[in-house]
Amino acid sequence: MEIFTIAAWEIWKQRNALIFRRIASTFHSWKDCFIDTAKLQVYRLNDSLRDSLTEWLNSLL
Repeated sequence: MEIFTIAAWEIWKQRNALIFRRIASTFHSWKDCFIDTAKLQVYRLNDSLRDSLTEWLNSLL
């Protein structure tokens, strides 16, 4: 659920950047922002989930 929320939030921010600042979004920029935000949330997880999520995020790079 948390991953979906982060993904949706980053899509929302990309849309707002397009509407209010006229900054075109790309999949690459969305993915980079998604990974950065998800890495910040990793510290809230317990150790077993933290390792799994960190591995998954590193595979996205």
